[in-house]
Amino acid sequence: MSARYAALVADLLAQADIRIDGPRPWDIAVRDPRFYKRALAGGAIGLGESFMDGWWDSPALDQAITRMLDADLRARLKLSPFMLADAIAEHLPNLPYVWPGLRPFLSRFKSYQATAETHYEVGNDFYRMLLGKHMIYSCTCWDGATTLDQSEDAKLEMSCRKLALAPGQRLLEIGCGWGGFAKYAAENYGVSVVGVTISAEQRELAVERCRGLPVEIRLQDYREIRGQFDRIASFGMFEHVGRQNYDTYFRIVHDCLTEDGIFLLETIGDNRSRRSPQRWRTGSSWRTGTILAPTMRQRCAPGTRTSQRTGIGSSPNTASGSIGCGFSIS
Repeated sequence: MSARYAALVADLLAQADIRIDGPRPWDIAVRDPRFYKRALAGGAIGLGESFMDGWWDSPALDQAITRMLDADLRARLKLSPFMLADAIAEHLPNLPYVWPGLRPFLSRFKSYQATAETHYEVGNDFYRMLLGKHMIYSCTCWDGATTLDQSEDAKLEMSCRKLALAPGQRLLEIGCGWGGFAKYAAENYGVSVVGVTISAEQRELAVERCRGLPVEIRLQDYREIRGQFDRIASFGMFEHVGRQNYDTYFRIVHDCLTEDGIFLLETIGDNRSRRSPQRWRTGSSWRTGTILAPTMRQRCAPGTRTSQRTGIGSSPNTASGSIGCGFSIS
């Protein structure tokens, strides 16, 4: 069977003018024979993850991938019964995320914990090296900033102003990460904060960073939030909610927000809305994501008045950004 897979992969790559163990920069070298089955059965995910595992390589990886994409190899692949069976087996762990109908059922068993363990429980030291002093894991604001720390300061200050924070208010942050925004808002605007996260490691560090402030950090799923808050904010968490959970998400926000409250939502945007993200995200840590267009209006609970403002925040080295949407409830 492995020889059959190897022949299929070789024939497929030849259509992109790529040879296995060939002499040209864009040719690939196969280090592990398991690569052939994984690439065919797993598609883009199998190809990428087998590269990450060191099963294949190329001196000019960019040229090799470009040739694969230009040749549209996925469309050229003809499935046979044995390949289909292997493909199903390869994708079985991700079926709840490829088939959205299974997600509401599995959510009853707190399957969201698997996402937290995959993505966030790699250790706080890693994220300390990666992020700035506030440990902001969403976009930052680079207008006038020359360092990451300055861009984090600008983003936090802008967010507090958009929320019109004032002393004595009660603020809820859905997806509080390591407590950067909660700490900043409590220190600089005199508000009390409740932050929720599904990561135990995030909560541990957030509690430490916010010690001595009127900040409570909960290990809690957003669907379990109860209580009343003057302001609610959520940064870079909505991408993980999943379209099928939008109604639940906005109902929770509506029920928890006071009558004259303000809700600030930041989410990744694109020029067009997409029901499911690129397959690399679907098959890895960002399994339930949806990308929204700036013009898209979400369905909100009855009695909700919405105002949408779009602002792009990104680093100088990337074209990606985030949409900031402010919702005021009346």
